[in-house]
Parts: sequence; C-alpha cells; structure tokens
Amino acid sequence: MGAPDSPSVLASTFATGRRYRVHRSYVLLRPLTLAAAVLTVALASSLDALIDAAGGSLGDALPPAWLVALVAVGAFAAFYLVSLAFIALAWRNLWFEFGQGEFSLYSGVISKRRQHLPYARVQSVGHRADLLQRVAGVCTVTVESAGGGANTTIRVPYLTLDAAERLRAEMLARRQAAQPGSGCELAYHGELDLPTDRRAKGEAAARAGGREGAGSPSASPRMPEPVADAPVGTAAQAARAAAAGPALHDAGRAVGAWRGLRGGSQAHGGREASFQCGLSNRELLLTAVSHDSVVVAALSLAFTVAGMVGLWSLGGAPAAGGVALTLAALALGAVVATVSNALTFGGFSVRRVGDRVEVESGVLAHQYTGVDVERIQTVAVRQSLVRRLMGYCELSVGIISSPGSQSGGNSSKLNRGGLVIHPFVRLSEADRVIDALLPELAGRPSRDRLSPLPRPALRRALLRRGVWFNPWLWACLCVLATCAIASAGSGDTAAGDVARTVALATSAVCAAGSALRLAGAALWARGSGHALARDCVMVLNDGLRTSCVVVPRRKVQSAGTRANPFQRRLGLTTMRASTAAGASLVVSLVDVTEDEGLEWLGWLRPGR
Repeated sequence: MGAPDSPSVLASTFATGRRYRVHRSYVLLRPLTLAAAVLTVALASSLDALIDAAGGSLGDALPPAWLVALVAVGAFAAFYLVSLAFIALAWRNLWFEFGQGEFSLYSGVISKRRQHLPYARVQSVGHRADLLQRVAGVCTVTVESAGGGANTTIRVPYLTLDAAERLRAEMLARRQAAQPGSGCELAYHGELDLPTDRRAKGEAAARAGGREGAGSPSASPRMPEPVADAPVGTAAQAARAAAAGPALHDAGRAVGAWRGLRGGSQAHGGREASFQCGLSNRELLLTAVSHDSVVVAALSLAFTVAGMVGLWSLGGAPAAGGVALTLAALALGAVVATVSNALTFGGFSVRRVGDRVEVESGVLAHQYTGVDVERIQTVAVRQSLVRRLMGYCELSVGIISSPGSQSGGNSSKLNRGGLVIHPFVRLSEADRVIDALLPELAGRPSRDRLSPLPRPALRRALLRRGVWFNPWLWACLCVLATCAIASAGSGDTAAGDVARTVALATSAVCAAGSALRLAGAALWARGSGHALARDCVMVLNDGLRTSCVVVPRRKVQSAGTRANPFQRRLGLTTMRASTAAGASLVVSLVDVTEDEGLEWLGWLRPGR
C-alpha cells in the first residue's frame, strides 16, 4: 500500500469490521417524536368532543380545565417513559459497520433486520434533519443504490453532523475503491478529531467564505467529500444578490448552516466546486410566492370554508359574512404556504463538485442531496402559469428512483417530480445554469430547432382537453343534474333557492376552468414540439404549464411509438421514451406526424 498522499490512496476514517452506534440522542428524542404523534392523533379523534365542549352543549358535565390538562400531561409523560424504555433497548440493538465489501446496518429488538449494501452499488449519500434533530445537531443519513425496491435504501438515523459527513466521505471513498480497475486503495487514518488550533483556523476560514468548518488536516486530497461553499457564478448574479440585501436569504443560510447543540464545528472539505449558485433575497421571496403549493393551499382552504358556509347558509347565515370568510381563508392559505416555501428554500445552494451535483436547502428542516452525474436520467425546465408570466422557470433532474420518490423517499418540495437543482431562475439563464452544472449535455438541441406539431393536433387537443378529458365539464354536468333534481323537488322554497344558487356558482366556476383548459390546449398545439440531436432528444409540452425535457440517448431504456385509430386516420402518432426509472420518468409527445415517428425510431436504432 502506498503512502497516504499517493494518488491511488483514499483516506478512511472508519475501521473495517468495527461496530458503530448512532448518537445517544436517539434514546431521548425518538420517544418524544412518538409521544407527540400519539397526542396529535388523540386530539384529532376527540375534535368533535372539543367542539361540543366549546359550544357549551355538554353543560356542567365537563371536568375542570386544570384537571384535563393534568391528565393530558400525565398521559404524555407515561407514554414517553414507556417508549423511552423500549427505544433504549432498540438503541442497544442498532449499529452499523463497514465490512470488506459492503456496508451493513443492524436493527430490531423482537424482529431482527439486517441490511447490506455493496460499496460498488452505492448511488448517492445524503442526509436530512427535521427541526427536532437540528436542535440536537443530528440527522438521518440516507444511502441509496440503483433500483426502486424496498431494500435499495439504507437509513442510518441520529448521527451527528460530523459523523454524517465522515460517513458520506467514507462511503464514496469505498465505492471508488470498489470500482473494477480503479487502482485505488484505502488507508485507515483513524477517527478524525481536529485539534483546537486547527478548528479555530477552520472557523476563521468559514467566516471569510460563508460556511462553518474547513478541510480535515488528515484527509487525503482525493477524498471524495465535496462541501466547498464559496460563491461562484456570474458577475450579474453577484450584483443582483448584493443589491437584494442580506435580510432574508442570508438569514436563511445562517440558520441553515447552524450545526445544532451536538453537531460539532467542523465540516470536512475536499475538492472545490467548479460552479455554484443560489437565490438572492428577491428570488427567494418570489420563489415562495409563485410556487404551485401557494395556489393549491389557498384554493383548498377557500373551498373547504366555502363548503362550510354553504351548509351554514341553510340555517339563514348572511351571505356577505360567508363571502368575507371565504376570502379570508384564501388569503390565510396563501400566506401559510408562502411562509412554508420560504422556510423550505431558504439557504438554497446547488453546486457541481467533481462528478456530483449537490443541493442543500432548508431553514428549519435541513436537507442535503448529492447525486452522481451518471445517475441523472433527464433534465427538465418547467414553468407554472405564474412563473411563465414572470419569465422564470424551475430546473430539475430526474434520477433513478428509490422507494417513495425519486429522491430517496423524502417528501420535501425540493424532490417532487425529480430533484430540483434550481427552484427559480430566468428562462433566458436556464441554459447557462444547465451548461455549468451538467456540461455533459452541452450537445443538446436548442428550442429554435423544435419541430412543431401538425395542424390536426389543434383540433384533437381541443376535443381531448375541452370535452373528453375535461373534469370541469363533467363535474358541472353532475352538479347541475343534482341541483335540478333538488330544485324540482323543493319548488319555490328556501332549499330550492339554495340549489339554484349552488348550480349558478358551480356553472360559473366550471366555465372558467373549461376556458382555461381550452386556452391551454391551444397553447400546447401551437408551441409543443421535439428536436433530435446526435446524443440528446428535447421534448417540449407547451400550454399554461410548460415542460421541456432533455433526455440523453444513452439513458433511454425503452422507447417507441403508438397510435390509436383516430390518430392513424389523420396520419399521426405518439412518441414515447422511458429511462432507467421506468414509468416514473416517461417522456411523451402526442400527435406528431408518422414521418417524424419513423425518424424517432431511426434515431433510437442501436448502432446508427
């Protein structure tokens, strides 16, 4: 074995065959999480009784408030203590170890579970910390392999941030050494523990560079642990960030970099980022406001309140008060969703380090995701209606999925529909960001080379989206039929008036929804298309919401064309392609010409 500084030697800080336990905070915090969940379920199940009590329908049968609070606290404490004993036993049976050729996680008290993952199959290593874990300075490390089965992800809970960073570096180093013909060997350097003077030096460098911690003094220069966070980007972006001021985004970055009570003060460094960008204060605010969840949350809450108001109106409640309450619910839903988005995307940062793309984000709950470029299957540029009007878009990459989602089961907004590599960027700058993060896709076609759809596609789109697959139309017909029956049975009574009012309001809403679908169909037929380059295909589905997806040819797992009888009569077909993630990453374009379909099949032919 060569010297530690030899190019073929990688640093190892975990001994082979030694068992390592997770942090002891697992014993204290895990029961607290379970007790809080049980208390939430208990409160939800007794909501009706609480409402009756608030309305005074139970009279004097209720016990005093102090007694109810005492019983609730006692029940919570009893459940916590019982859970504490069981979790302590579970902690004694929870450990992980690095073997000669695989990583192993052992867990379980009654039912024993052992998970093994060969180093050569490791795809990515990331971590996520909820609010309670962030306070304690611990996180859950997720190790993923290729595939979508239930055994392809190993989660190591409650590791300190220092231990999580060392584990990630160790896993990537062992994976590199396990590759055939890599010529790399591991050299055990012992547990990393920075001396006081070097830690102070690292903290000083962090204050200058915007991140806490510095590189490990005993780490090999080839250790694949990229955490560089120096600001890299264009001068225009830096000027915009400086003009936006430090109030919002910098505060989110500062809170996001906080390592908690036991998180440690060091962050092990490695190769520096070749490109890095984030969000300015203005972009963060616009990201939070323009996210789809704002509209969904606002409308969901408004429709719920409107339904309650409709029921109250049967009892003679004033209509003006119902309208005001619905508008207030609409505003409240929008505000809550906006704040949630700001906390989710606060401190956002994406960077290219070596052959990996790394994304970090989160103010309260913090998430780190690192993805190898080879694992990326597609690149998508998406625009909602609001962002299309603003001239901004969202960049995301489709990755080989693991259980639950394409990002290892996390339900964060960052990973719905793929891994978001930039939540809010100008459409004119999207190509520059993609070229910097993924230079492997430099040969992709441009939008001006798109082949448009033929004229019959417009007529078919209007029928398809405006009639056959128009939920607004069918919902309107069902509501109108129901209201007609109710009105006929009620005559000129108050119930009949309410039925007619509901029918009128429903018709107006459904007419507006149908008009939007027809407008989207027209935009889709006019702006959609595809383009073929030597190594990539670009598929653009336009409309009120746009999606432009780039798929490298070597990532296509299965593809083809299909046509129904109506398409065959008009000489049209549908082109489809799926990547390694299967049905979760299918790219399709409806109603291309048969000649373009044949060209697509020829482009896919092996050895062309």
